Amino acid sequence: MAHSFRRIDYCVVCAGVGAKRCLEIAESDVAEFIRLQSINVNGTYFVLRAVLGIMQSQEPKPNFAGSLDRGTTRGAVVTLGSIMSCTVEACGMQYTTSKHAVLGLTKSAGKNYSFDKSDGGEVAICLPIL
Repeated sequence: MAHSFRRIDYCVVCAGVGAKRCLEIAESDVAEFIRLQSINVNGTYFVLRAVLGIMQSQEPKPNFAGSLDRGTTRGAVVTLGSIMSCTVEACGMQYTTSKHAVLGLTKSAGKNYSFDKSDGGEVAICLPIL
């Protein structure tokens, strides 16, 4: 995509599936646990890795066209977490574990890829509550 459009200014990472069955750890299916981690965590990681590498190499541009007084940016990324990124329930540990990991990935990316303060690169997480 960056090749076609020459840059990436925004990215929303929405990798997420739920568990087929809500089970406690001792009763859980290992394959189901691995499936959720592969999609929710690895999917988020691979998108962040690709997009942030591109954004980091881009020239900064004004946050608002024609308004340099509002700073510049190399891009912005939002990952979609869940209320389960911040809390736990008695069952559903596969999903909860994966969404805790997405929160950790996003926080790490935010620290690593703020580019520098004058460029205003942004990485954030949205935690929907249903």
